[in-house]
Amino acid sequence: MSDDDKDNHPEAHDHAVVLGAGVAGLLAARVLADRFARVTLVERDELPEDAPAFRPGLPQSRHAHVLWSRGVALIEELLPGSRTGCWPAGPCCWTPPGTSSG
Repeated sequence: MSDDDKDNHPEAHDHAVVLGAGVAGLLAARVLADRFARVTLVERDELPEDAPAFRPGLPQSRHAHVLWSRGVALIEELLPGSRTGCWPAGPCCWTPPGTSSG
């Protein structure tokens, strides 16, 4: 039995815990959900329900961020509909000069 085998995890311990509901935490929880029966996501900040907001526990949330097209594609593969669900909430798509948009 290899370490990647789903049968390698006893049912009594088939629980993963992820700390932080930032992009990395959400993606980690999604990937772990394929391997564990239960995944718990722990976040100390209260997450807004109606619109994006800066979070006190995430000081870099006020910084500009870039996610390259391959990252967008991989996130969309893991979380189908994430691109169409997120874009209306604030992120913008920018195509650098000299590159294709597709």
